[in-house]
Amino acid sequence: MPPLMALAVMYGAEEKALGSVMAILTLAQSLGMLSGSVLAGLAMDYLELKYSFPLAALIMAGGLFLFIICLKDLER
Repeated sequence: MPPLMALAVMYGAEEKALGSVMAILTLAQSLGMLSGSVLAGLAMDYLELKYSFPLAALIMAGGLFLFIICLKDLER
């Protein structure tokens, strides 16, 4: 989470729109919390509980991989 906040502050200060960037970041986090809860509930309903946690770990690892790819593209 701290690297994402640091990127948001850097980008917001660069564009002189720090408030807008922080609002978009908050919206994205809230949507993630909402969709994550719904998807976890569906996974627990349709899959067994023992499959829900490995599925969540794969989704989080995929998100981390996507973040690293986007960060490398941002550095170029």
